[in-house]
Amino acid sequence: IPPRQSFSVVPDQKQTTAQTILRTNLSRVMADCCLVWFREDVNVFVQLNGAGRTLKRTVEEAVEKPLSRLAKTVQGKSKDEVTVGLQDNAGKLLDRTLSNGEAWKLAHTLLVNDKTIQVVHEPTRVIQVNCQKKNIYVGCPLVPEVTIDNGDGSDCKFHWERKPIVQGKKGKKGTPNAPSEQPGTVVGTGRNYVPTKDDLGEGLALVCQPPHGPALSVSTLEPVQEFPLDAETLSPLDGRAIPEVLGDGEFRVVSYNILADTYASMKVVKEEWYPYTGENFLQIDYRKHVLLRELKNYNADVLCLQEVGRSIFNEFFVPLFRELGYEGIFDEKLAGAEGCATFWRTSKFQKLNHKRIVFREIPSSSIPTLDNFPKLKEAWDKIPSIAQIVTLQDLTNKRPISLANTHLFFHPSAPNLRILQMKTILDAIQEIRSSACGDISAEEMAKSAFVFCGDCNMTIGCGAYNLVTNGEIETSHHDWVVGHDFMWGKDEEFLNFAKSVADKKAAEPYFHPEMKSPIPEAVQSAYVAGLGREPKYTNVTVGFVDVLDYIFFTTPTLGVKKAYDVESLDILQKWTALPSRVFCSDHVSLCADFQWK
Repeated sequence: IPPRQSFSVVPDQKQTTAQTILRTNLSRVMADCCLVWFREDVNVFVQLNGAGRTLKRTVEEAVEKPLSRLAKTVQGKSKDEVTVGLQDNAGKLLDRTLSNGEAWKLAHTLLVNDKTIQVVHEPTRVIQVNCQKKNIYVGCPLVPEVTIDNGDGSDCKFHWERKPIVQGKKGKKGTPNAPSEQPGTVVGTGRNYVPTKDDLGEGLALVCQPPHGPALSVSTLEPVQEFPLDAETLSPLDGRAIPEVLGDGEFRVVSYNILADTYASMKVVKEEWYPYTGENFLQIDYRKHVLLRELKNYNADVLCLQEVGRSIFNEFFVPLFRELGYEGIFDEKLAGAEGCATFWRTSKFQKLNHKRIVFREIPSSSIPTLDNFPKLKEAWDKIPSIAQIVTLQDLTNKRPISLANTHLFFHPSAPNLRILQMKTILDAIQEIRSSACGDISAEEMAKSAFVFCGDCNMTIGCGAYNLVTNGEIETSHHDWVVGHDFMWGKDEEFLNFAKSVADKKAAEPYFHPEMKSPIPEAVQSAYVAGLGREPKYTNVTVGFVDVLDYIFFTTPTLGVKKAYDVESLDILQKWTALPSRVFCSDHVSLCADFQWK
């Protein structure tokens, strides 16, 4: 999880009318102050008689200039002369010829006529507060983005107000909705807020007040409304809830491709891929709440998520999962659209190590004979896929476990590249398990467990699957042939070639290196161990129903207490296919309970 000063990615610097109204009101009641920050320039904020003034001056400039400018600003249209000066901590007036860099560092008080205002150096500064402004539902948490400069934000105070929303004017010269300028009713004092039925029909405003200086705020632009689905409609989702919390020596793992917003919001997805879902139910402001509800229902100790956007990780999952007792790590694909996130319960595990694997950064020269096949090498060098490996330590028995989380290359005609990706992950896992980690010796790490989760984009019995579960893949496996002529940029019509050669050998030489897993122990699917079979499907869309997602584990160190089967097709296809209004991804989640041996 990023440090707390990185509450969010840098937000849009534009302010809404709502923000301006509230900030102005707050400035009128704020106490006089003088705040100074040293960056490339000297930044000074002075609050005096209800008005705020900001000075940004060069370090070399004489302090005389900003002090004179401040005096003129305070004087305004008045004929009464205003004197402004700086004193050091001994009460000595500072020389006005000193540079800004020297004078403001020495300054202890700002004198404005007969007023003495303490100078505060490098206080916490709130740069911006942002929050979801529309689609505000009862029972669904509001999680603000708070951008902090200096400090970690822990000394800021938050409060939420309920207040009416003034409807804007419609038309070309219309105005946006805005909160009432009248003071609201305080309904919460935490950073996050969960709207209640008492808030229905009203707007909400968040105020963030640092210890010194002006508060910032943000308001919703639509009134709070009931959640679109009732409890009965959501019952299939809640029917998968697992109330049991596992004790010492056991832990629950969930793997889930949650469908990235960057894909769900695409026009082609809404209109051609998933027109049956409904655009409202594909919006992230709706889906994130249903996803959170589902994930909380599992009472998991480890969550391995794929297709996670950076913003939903930083601005939604991190603050909410932190409240639930989790820490997490996010690794983004090279394309920058989404990535993998792993969360773990801090009462059960502590992090020892983390490694991000970028497949295309693995030199092609390290893969036997790949350089002899330029089309495949080009594809390997362009694939943006990544994997993450997080090594945790069980706080009870002190035993380590390495968790791999990945989303392998999707193209149906490139199973050979998925084999290489799988081999790369297994190599990285074994390398971690062969070295000392923190206080754990290399000998102890060699006996450590590992769990491998993800959307592997592979079906049962394919080459990558066999590499994990059988420990090797034969050079004659048909996946080598299927991917023989794969070229970067080929669309899925290339499947015709795959079907025609699936059981044949290519006429010309093809890429088919001998490949063995580096993992010395037996590796098994958690579902095969727990149910006697893989789930019947993990991806359910119109025209495709099959298994693409898996949870694997080392059998000498771990046992499967229970694997939770997926929902029946009757339930998943109630609204045609996935994603739906209840199951918000095109994949289903996998869940398994493990116990240490």
